[in-house]
Amino acid sequence: HDAGLAASVSKIHLDAKGRQLGPHKDRKEKQHSVDEVHEGEQKSLQLTTDSFDSTRRANEVMIVNFYTPWCHWCQKLEPVWEKTAVALQEKFEQGKIGVAKVDCTAEDAESLCTTHGIDAFPTIMVFRAKYDTKDKEHERYHGER
Repeated sequence: HDAGLAASVSKIHLDAKGRQLGPHKDRKEKQHSVDEVHEGEQKSLQLTTDSFDSTRRANEVMIVNFYTPWCHWCQKLEPVWEKTAVALQEKFEQGKIGVAKVDCTAEDAESLCTTHGIDAFPTIMVFRAKYDTKDKEHERYHGER
């Protein structure tokens, strides 16, 4: 049984040549920027089960954030998501790239999250109208949360 395995693993950082930089505890902690804030109006589309398919087909590419309001990481993503929606709307004509979100706790969207197999939050998926003809061919973001 290896349930406690992670407790005995330590992280070692290496330089570009593969040499150890020193024990994790001896290095300075990386400074993170201040939490993002978005003060403008919301530009990302709030989708429901009823509006999802038509909105997806109306955009060549649609990037969707499946979230829950209580999730800490979803809350941190929200202002960045909205800034991204604003930037993409300014850069591309309507129908090129849509930035949307789905509240997986809302009654009118819960089945949509189940259909797409959403089991972690936030989950970001990319839908491409040209290639997503079977309603199953989409890309899931697998990077850090």
